[in-house]
Amino acid sequence: MTIALQDGSDPDPPFWAKLLKLFIKGEFYEALVPNPFQGKAVGMFGDVGFEDSNLDTLLLADGAMASENLPLFPLIQPARNVDIILAIDSTVNGHSFENPNVHGYPNGTTLYLTSLKLQDPNYQGYAFPKVPNAMDGSFTSAGYDRRPTLFGCEDPNAPLILYLPNHFVSAQTDMPTMQTDYTWQEIDGFFQNGFHIATQSNSSYVDPEWPACLACAMIEKQRIRNSQARTGQCSACFSRYCAK
Repeated sequence: MTIALQDGSDPDPPFWAKLLKLFIKGEFYEALVPNPFQGKAVGMFGDVGFEDSNLDTLLLADGAMASENLPLFPLIQPARNVDIILAIDSTVNGHSFENPNVHGYPNGTTLYLTSLKLQDPNYQGYAFPKVPNAMDGSFTSAGYDRRPTLFGCEDPNAPLILYLPNHFVSAQTDMPTMQTDYTWQEIDGFFQNGFHIATQSNSSYVDPEWPACLACAMIEKQRIRNSQARTGQCSACFSRYCAK
């Protein structure tokens, strides 16, 4: 149904949409699924379990509604023992959920809010790197919205987060969330801009150490488990790309 909406509402929805709404229980309908946590009243750390364990079904929704556009929480479950997460952020920040027709680039809000959420005592069993405040401009003033950044470099318990934000390199890629039509020139610009971000190379700048730095990030947690010192090359990479 969202394909018919331009600003989160439709003053005159078609007949089929009105008919479908009779069978939908709630706004922003995504999926109504059987509750796999029904009856699970005790959490894995001895605390109170899932708060909706008494429900027969769960109404699932887009994580962006809670400003968690990056689906990181499923990856940091303790049982997974994840070493590194590549967080590619194409969020359009700087507007409310009700206004999805504006241009914008990510400013770290989704990464920061996930970090902030996991500092709550209710999530004490989940390890996650500290992230600078994106709400007061600390994140963008450090330049983390315009370059790859590693979070958690000195945290032995949390997974390493390699944050790759969408930003202008060679083409404008700050399109509104609700835009669905693109020219071939725009599409080509998306691919070129994304390639430059992923490879850290463009017509005016090339980081020849980037492939090695990626490799250093990939093996960092295993290095810690092996009680080995960082190589000189990896130390230089972490000095360059780790959040300060």
